[in-house]
Amino acid sequence: MIDERFYFLQPKPSLSQLAVAGKAEIYTQVSSAVSVNSFENASNGDLTFIENIKGADLTDVKASVCITSREIAEQLPENISIIVSDRPRWSFGQASKLIASPRQFQSNTPSISDSSTVEEGVILGPNVVIGDDVSIGAGTVIAPGTVIWPGVKIGKNCSIGSNVTIKTSLIGNNVTLSSGVVLGESGFGLSIGANGADDSPHFGRVIVQDWASIGCNSCVDCGVFGDTIIGERAKIDNLCHISHNVVIEAHSVLAAFCGIAGSTIVGSGTQMGGACSIADHLKIGRQVKLAGNSGLMSDIPDGETWGGYPAKPIKSWFRETVWLSKQVTSRKIEK
Repeated sequence: MIDERFYFLQPKPSLSQLAVAGKAEIYTQVSSAVSVNSFENASNGDLTFIENIKGADLTDVKASVCITSREIAEQLPENISIIVSDRPRWSFGQASKLIASPRQFQSNTPSISDSSTVEEGVILGPNVVIGDDVSIGAGTVIAPGTVIWPGVKIGKNCSIGSNVTIKTSLIGNNVTLSSGVVLGESGFGLSIGANGADDSPHFGRVIVQDWASIGCNSCVDCGVFGDTIIGERAKIDNLCHISHNVVIEAHSVLAAFCGIAGSTIVGSGTQMGGACSIADHLKIGRQVKLAGNSGLMSDIPDGETWGGYPAKPIKSWFRETVWLSKQVTSRKIEK
């Protein structure tokens, strides 16, 4: 479900217009779409796509329009509109632009929009820009040069540094965003078209819960469809990157230079040392500890301590490191 506080829904395009935009063909025609969503969460009125049927229920498709390959189209129900494409993801990205787009700043408007709500006790530094329909809670302090895009909601008693950019975000109370933080930009999603890679549009949000803090020059991408979530009292150091649809649960701590790829879930109370690299679609349990410079490529159960590259239980990593050191030393002695 698209949040219209952050995205503008276009007038309903025709099915033919969607097909032309995606350089695709109409396979069956029932109705058109007025919104977009993932295949799993789509409902009546949504445009969606599917290119891999593994684990998907093709008998209960609730979307109004689905873009897919001809092979998969033959397996979909007849009560929905189907558009076929050799590149379903790319075609969806192009067609979705006819349905929704991010809200923009309007030309020739004041730097602080007349439609924004700034509560009592808010302090705004020089050159702060506040878009339409923004709300900022009492006692929040915003340093110079920060840009807050249309629709953003910021709670009470927050501290926001200089040159921060906030888009498509809902921010709780007592949140700290240090200088240079970027919230809500699109993630690194690509689709391959006839001319090469194109950026995939994003339609999600960022949720930052109460008492969380994010360090200087860290980036938190918005979700593709759903939310990227930073939980209550989560602490993120400088120069970290949180990709689209990541969930970092309450009280987790990330040291500097950590990067978490899309749709990974980090359990509450987890601690990551500096420069950890986390692959996408993983489930990291609660109260996990991950040593600095680890490269994680698999799920971790609750309460375990891992390290290394690729990361594994810490005792296994220590044993392998000692064994390798002994092998190298013995070969040097032999020479």
